[in-house]
Amino acid sequence: MGDSESNHSRRTIVWLSPGQAGLARALRDAAGLEFVGVGCPEKGRSGAVADELGSEPATDLRVALASGEADLALIMSPGEFGAGGSQDAGAIENARARGLTLATLEPIPGGALELGSGVWTRAQHGVRPIDAVQLVPRMRQCRAMNLAADALDAFGQIRVLRFESLGRAEQASLAGRLLDAMDLVHALMGAPESIDAAYIGPNASGVHAAPGDSLRDLHGDMTINLRFADGRAACALVSDQAPRWDRSMSALGDEGRLAIDEESLAWSNPEGEVFDTQRVEPPLADRGLEPQVAAIADAISALFDASSPPPPVDHEMLLAMAQAALLSARTGQGESPAMFRKLVVGA
Repeated sequence: MGDSESNHSRRTIVWLSPGQAGLARALRDAAGLEFVGVGCPEKGRSGAVADELGSEPATDLRVALASGEADLALIMSPGEFGAGGSQDAGAIENARARGLTLATLEPIPGGALELGSGVWTRAQHGVRPIDAVQLVPRMRQCRAMNLAADALDAFGQIRVLRFESLGRAEQASLAGRLLDAMDLVHALMGAPESIDAAYIGPNASGVHAAPGDSLRDLHGDMTINLRFADGRAACALVSDQAPRWDRSMSALGDEGRLAIDEESLAWSNPEGEVFDTQRVEPPLADRGLEPQVAAIADAISALFDASSPPPPVDHEMLLAMAQAALLSARTGQGESPAMFRKLVVGA
């Protein structure tokens, strides 16, 4: 997307739900993808989805990853993939060892509790399976956040952070948005001491709903409060039941307020004066794209930019934070991410 080096299409395996075909088609055009295999986690639906996207059907994601005929695997809806323990982790590890780039809109594996066996955190070919699949798009890697790097350094310690990620389920589920929120908070503020969350299921109609113990197939709305040992705090609102895509953050500190969305940043000093504003100017080819298409396509293209590799990610901590949020939404009280990290990773 917008990169002059990409004069050829990237051969891509896509795994998606039927309702995501429109998004996949838009991503194909925006990111310069060539679909060489299209499959669906819903049994018996791969052929129809592949026909809709003009590609060969893939009926088994593990087999498709082993084919060696693609540059990218785009997992838009994993279904039960990732719950298969060593088989799924091995398929990812072997695919990455052969040079396949793997991107997902959903967390793989589906939670901290799936790390206990160790299959996701052991490397046989130099890369751990948990590190081989990149969640896209991440707010902290969007163009505006890259633009804001110097401002964030100068801003100093963040006292309070607010993050909001809204959209529809086919664009990214609640699970993907929750993990994105944890990633941003952890990168900017470190690990929280406790997390307090509330969950509203889709079509809840006033009935109190509780999430399961996995991020897999998680949909609805969540509010999250994160408390840090030194008195700082963060909060997030994430939803896959909103009418349109919207991601933004706001940070408060001794230097004032820093507001960032996917297109711009604005820094106000403690007196309320806006003294720094910057705006992302997308390439001509990217203008007019819907925001979710631009965000995901840009993140995919960035995975192939050797000059700017993705920053290190503490996947175990992020999944522990998300797991603590799920548990808090069930218990109604604050939960400790450190407890989950220690329980499943032994760290």
